[in-house]
Amino acid sequence: MREFLGTPVDRIDGPAKVTGTARYPVDETRPGMLWGHLVTSEVAAGRLRALDTEAAARSAGVVAIFSPFDPLPIPPLPSISNPAGARWAPLADTAVHHHGQVVAVVVADTPEQARSAASLVRASYDVERGRVDLDPAHERVPAAVDHGQDPDIGYSPDGSTVEQVLAGSDVTVSGRYRTPVQNHAAMELHSALAWWSDDGRLHVRTGHQAIPWLVGELSLTFDLDPADVDVVATHVGGAFGGKTRAGVDVKLACAASRVLGRPVKIVLTREQVFTSTVVRAATEQEVTLGAHRDGRLTAVVHRSRSAEAAVLSDLLVAPGHTVSRVLYGAEAMAISQRAVTAHLPRTGFMRGPSEVPGLFALETAMDELADALDMDPVEIRLRNDTPVFPGTDLPWSSRHLTECLRIGADRFGWSERARRPGTRLDGDWFVGLGMAVTSYRAAQVAPVAVSVTLRADGDAEVATSAVDLGTGMATVLAITTADALGIPIERVRVRLGDSALPPGGAALGSTGTAAVVPAVRAAVRAAMAEVRPDATAVPFAEVLRSAGRTAVTGRGETRPRGALTDGHAHWSFGAQFCEVRVNRWTREPRVTRMLGVMDIGRVVNAKAARSQIVGGMVWGLSAALLESIEFDPSARMTNADLAGYLVPVNADVPDVDVVLLDVPDLEHNECGVRGAGEIGAGGMSAAIGNAIHNAVGIRLRELPITLDRMFTPREGNERP
Repeated sequence: MREFLGTPVDRIDGPAKVTGTARYPVDETRPGMLWGHLVTSEVAAGRLRALDTEAAARSAGVVAIFSPFDPLPIPPLPSISNPAGARWAPLADTAVHHHGQVVAVVVADTPEQARSAASLVRASYDVERGRVDLDPAHERVPAAVDHGQDPDIGYSPDGSTVEQVLAGSDVTVSGRYRTPVQNHAAMELHSALAWWSDDGRLHVRTGHQAIPWLVGELSLTFDLDPADVDVVATHVGGAFGGKTRAGVDVKLACAASRVLGRPVKIVLTREQVFTSTVVRAATEQEVTLGAHRDGRLTAVVHRSRSAEAAVLSDLLVAPGHTVSRVLYGAEAMAISQRAVTAHLPRTGFMRGPSEVPGLFALETAMDELADALDMDPVEIRLRNDTPVFPGTDLPWSSRHLTECLRIGADRFGWSERARRPGTRLDGDWFVGLGMAVTSYRAAQVAPVAVSVTLRADGDAEVATSAVDLGTGMATVLAITTADALGIPIERVRVRLGDSALPPGGAALGSTGTAAVVPAVRAAVRAAMAEVRPDATAVPFAEVLRSAGRTAVTGRGETRPRGALTDGHAHWSFGAQFCEVRVNRWTREPRVTRMLGVMDIGRVVNAKAARSQIVGGMVWGLSAALLESIEFDPSARMTNADLAGYLVPVNADVPDVDVVLLDVPDLEHNECGVRGAGEIGAGGMSAAIGNAIHNAVGIRLRELPITLDRMFTPREGNERP
């Protein structure tokens, strides 16, 4: 019997995607469908005083115009992750919380008519001063952050404080680090098609990461039984955390369809994706590290301030809570999080939500500590590896960070790194090597159920509402089922992305694969127990035929669990290396090599897992050198498009090498599987900054690392 787990398998939906036959939510249509187009705020703060809709209403094909002055029945709901936070719903009132907030929706017979009419709507405002900065004068202490933790956490030896431990350290370093607002910029535009059937059921076709969450949110919003909400998202064209809630397009389409009695479809423009969906919050972080002369950490102090939107938000970013707390053993720690309310679109999850900004700060500071001690950056991290969750005696479910560091250093040629910055020159290019550690928690955020049906013809079907964001979930389901049954992958039919199927949890937080794989195994066992309870080796198809049965179905489930559970701390780890060349005349930085060595538990599909890590590392390169939403003095976005908001293209991406340790974590689940989606993005921005310092001696503490920052130091940045 061939084993499929861990081998490189082509995606089963690959042919449909490359031939253009795969249908995405934005492709869906319905007979008699109307089109909606958003009118969005031109100011960032204030109140909508009036809307002149007369010309738009007379425009060809216009059916209706909804606004706060003629609203849709959408009750405000609290955030699922912040129930005590502000409630908000599109068009519920005239308050303007950010530039690009929806202030009206025009519904017409065609998309062209809706867009043309929307351009005729004229809005007037009582304008207030918009603010997107992180001014500490406006900070507040949040009630809870990072999965309910207190905003201030840490530990210290009995009878002492962190400050006292720092004062007694042989060496200390301290820095302030800044990361900008960013947008997901997924290829598929946010869209929603909604209609109501005669029996009162709501039908929605939209790109989403967690169908059970969407069903729950829509049933609450429109006072429905969850069984009366039908959602299908078979293929989702990218999400990265930006499609975890019902967006304005979804709720407006649902409400407008109910009022008008016809299907309504809304597709956001690219600019509206930037201004009307979800962004990664900006952060300002202060990190202080203390150490003994031999490099062992005495204290870690990580204080973070991040922006939080005034509208319904999903996440308060907490970099210190999620990275500094877990990476290194130290005698004392003090980690804190503060929030500053800003005039931003909803702040929420984005690939490596807390880890990307948090690791930039921590891993840059670790490099600075290595410089202060005249110690190799790999060596100082090896000396601070820890067998237990720092400050406790709780062991890891599995941790192979030391192996990642040693394998990575050897494979990347770390011994060639220049000991002194600016001393390795190749023609007109200074060459520098940098590295960083990366980490991501292994948890399960939602229950998952899977059914597996065995058929008398030898085929099997696996079904769950889990969605595929392009990460390969359909293939994971096929691999796991085929592997458990000992049949070819071609004999497995996969059904997913449909609310009518068993609830498949959430495709976020690197939890999808690790939650689904054990559920599939359990479903296969349940089905096989009915087919051949005596555990004979007779093929299930033969047993079914002999019993006169056409099929049998089993169901398997997994339950939510935190990263600190069952007597272990559950995290994934990795080491990331890069080579950067900096032009001696122009100071242009170019990343020329990247390597990631990852400890993510057992690998399910080696091809897809490598692809996930490569994609995450490219994401980290993008965060380091390119991505930033810019604002004018009035808090309006100035680069809300793919011309001004820079992301990498092929010419920007160098050779990317990936090593997967493939060590099963059997304390985490019976299959030893952990997630791979987020961890690749974590440490790359710090590794690139550290490589630039090794190349030319410039220490940059603010992202992105643009040419002006290479030439003109700002506060917190250092040059030789």
